[in-house]
Amino acid sequence: MILCRYTTSERCIELIKDQRLYAANPVVDFNDPFEFCLGTVGEINREDMDRHYRNNLRPRLSADLQKKLPEDLTNEAWETLKPTYKQKRKQDNEESIKDAVEKTIRIICFCDPDKIKNGGEDILLWSHYANGHKGVKIYFNTEHIKTISENLFPVFYSDCTFQKINS
Repeated sequence: MILCRYTTSERCIELIKDQRLYAANPVVDFNDPFEFCLGTVGEINREDMDRHYRNNLRPRLSADLQKKLPEDLTNEAWETLKPTYKQKRKQDNEESIKDAVEKTIRIICFCDPDKIKNGGEDILLWSHYANGHKGVKIYFNTEHIKTISENLFPVFYSDCTFQKINS
């Protein structure tokens, strides 16, 4: 399979000199802020919050204060803490996912030259990835690069967008 890649002249020189492709870190290297957006799914429930209270929050308190507080959260405390806990849990989940991705995943994007429309998409690709039309377009025969051909995954684009669901 023949694929192409738009890149800067500097990256092309590095590729030829080092015989290595640059693989981007999706957390920090992507140029579109929506290319690597995270969102956590799921609702915080009372059982999770009670467990967190018993196992993480309550043990940090002094013994005297622990004696004065109930073993589980009261309904009033639950309603008060729920929004804060939900936001903190969402942030923690997103940060741990981003941290894992940043340490383990790299992405190299290629294009199928047969599917690029000359004039439309081609101009955008030159503009975004080839240093504003000053870079290069490199062609690769993936049959000669085993590690690439074994790890190719197509990306499918859609015109539909996701909507934020408020809970």
